[in-house]
Amino acid sequence: MSAVPCHSCRLSLFGLLLLALLAAGCGDMTSTPGEVLAVNKHNFRSVVIGSKKPVMLEFWSLNCKTCKALEPHLAALAQEHEELVVAKVNSEQSQEIASDYGVRTVPTVIILKDGDEIRRKVAPKPQELADLVAPYVTTK
Repeated sequence: MSAVPCHSCRLSLFGLLLLALLAAGCGDMTSTPGEVLAVNKHNFRSVVIGSKKPVMLEFWSLNCKTCKALEPHLAALAQEHEELVVAKVNSEQSQEIASDYGVRTVPTVIILKDGDEIRRKVAPKPQELADLVAPYVTTK
């Protein structure tokens, strides 16, 4: 009988370790240009609170048509501004986070810097998103 785990077991153990680290808020969860990160209670601290970059955080829900209309605009901002983290929270699945931020209406977009809220817009129009982050990003 071997004391060394098989290849499949090692991969499973690695996956469990990675999930545990993410749940604890560890690990560098930075976005790549053009990526809108989905955040929840497991990665909120590392992605949003621990970010060294300004964060545009959208609270959304599945049945929100206005939220769906914002998606391509959020992705465009993420792609255009490498110095910005663009993230979204499903307010139905992450009710605790939405409650912590006093979000009652979706979409709500919050700009955070160093983990602190600095701006908020409820039900922004797509063309308003760039204006929300303009003071915190460089224009190309």
